Amino acid sequence: MSKSLAIKATAERLNVSPGTVRRLIKAGSMPSFRVGHQIRILEDRLQEWADRGGGTTAEKGKVDGA
Repeated sequence: MSKSLAIKATAERLNVSPGTVRRLIKAGSMPSFRVGHQIRILEDRLQEWADRGGGTTAEKGKVDGA
């Protein structure tokens, strides 16, 4: 089973702000789920998402610095 990450840990891995992670989740670009009031991201799903380019072209530039 994959480890679940909080927004802050996800942001640190992607080298972006927690606000950027929240925006990507709200836009439906980044896979996530809720546990009570917490939003979590599965580590393996995050890797798959990043491998696919991290969302749309506009969002991709914000995630990987391109």
